[in-house]
Amino acid sequence: MSRFLRIFLLLITLCLCKFVERSWGVILLETGDPDHNTTEPKGLLTGSGWQWLGQWQNFIGTPIDAHYFITAAHIGGTVGLPLVIDGKAHVTTAAFRDPASDLMIWQVREPFENWAPLNELTNEIGQPFVVFGRGTQRGTEVYLPLIPSKLRGWRWGLADGRLRWGQNEVSQFETSRNEGILDVFYATFDQKGGANECHLSVGDSGGPCFIQTGERWCLAGINYGVDGHFNTSPDGSGFDAALFDRGGLYSGSDGSWIQHPMLPVPRPSGFFATRISVHTAWIRSVLDQPLRLPPQPMIASAADGPYVVMAGAEVNQAQQTITLPTMSAQLFLRLESTQPISIESARIQGTNFVVSYLFLTQ
Repeated sequence: MSRFLRIFLLLITLCLCKFVERSWGVILLETGDPDHNTTEPKGLLTGSGWQWLGQWQNFIGTPIDAHYFITAAHIGGTVGLPLVIDGKAHVTTAAFRDPASDLMIWQVREPFENWAPLNELTNEIGQPFVVFGRGTQRGTEVYLPLIPSKLRGWRWGLADGRLRWGQNEVSQFETSRNEGILDVFYATFDQKGGANECHLSVGDSGGPCFIQTGERWCLAGINYGVDGHFNTSPDGSGFDAALFDRGGLYSGSDGSWIQHPMLPVPRPSGFFATRISVHTAWIRSVLDQPLRLPPQPMIASAADGPYVVMAGAEVNQAQQTITLPTMSAQLFLRLESTQPISIESARIQGTNFVVSYLFLTQ
């Protein structure tokens, strides 16, 4: 990051306001222990992605460059919220939505020390991967009503928001399945992935999937959604579950349930992740654009500081304005920027103080 340019603006009169910030698992086949796989993977899975994970609201964001992280668009968020990694907040300054998928890239002010490489190979089918999420625990068992010995899987349990990891394998691609699902890969809860075989649940959206390419673990997918809903009868609202066999159960919604046939071979449910490999052109278009972080307002009671970040300031990067609540005390305001800027205007607007700035050509 380039050295901050420090610009003393003027002595102003403003009124203090409070700034309040809010904060928010993978389901495993072999165990329902909520503490299982809640620490960094080791052995052959060392370096498989845990080191890059940040908490974005109640979900996960994954850094992919010094000032950018990626997650699912459908989990939302607003500029000004932080991605937190190892206790350090990286405040978002801009967002970029992929028009062709559920991917969202967020720009941050504070740079990341390291970030995940991207998987650009389109041969994901058959590839094992490690997946991370902050979804639910494994819940109550699901049986066929007339055959109580036939365990089919587990309902979603307590949403504890804990970071967990599991493993699975890419079984197929989906280019269009239901409205909004484009260019995803699909993985099933098929009992073939060993002790760490997993499914996803609510809260896992935005979590990353990592595939090993050579000696590197590369970001291959961003968790999108799961199969469901399910039911044990053709009536009622049903439930969500991780099922290793849907045979005899129903899928659909209230008033529109379709029964799965009983087959000799299990019919597992699965989950979807947006493929990174088919969206790298868009990702590169975001990462390769000139980095222009908006100025950060800092305040102090004396001209020579010390200066601290101004809480409650609203930075509009598109309009290149900074809006600050008025304060009762006299304070010095300074703008810190990574690029040369000029102050175009400073004015009182209602109960706010608005500063307009302009980036200078370098």
